[in-house]
Amino acid sequence: MITVFNRAELAVTYSERQRDKLLAALVRAGIGCKLRQRRGANGEAEFTLYVNRADLDAARAAVADLSALFAKYL
Repeated sequence: MITVFNRAELAVTYSERQRDKLLAALVRAGIGCKLRQRRGANGEAEFTLYVNRADLDAARAAVADLSALFAKYL
């Protein structure tokens, strides 16, 4: 896990669909987040979600049910 100032890395995904589901879960829980997007030369993308360190446990709980869903469809 990488900590940037007062932010902590919550998740890294390579899918726009997973990114959207993670963002929606955090918004429903009322947790603010920062999204970093990297684009590769071949069009692939890497999405990294950061949350405030104080909100990290709540954010993990908000996306816990999504983690099982992602593991099922990998």
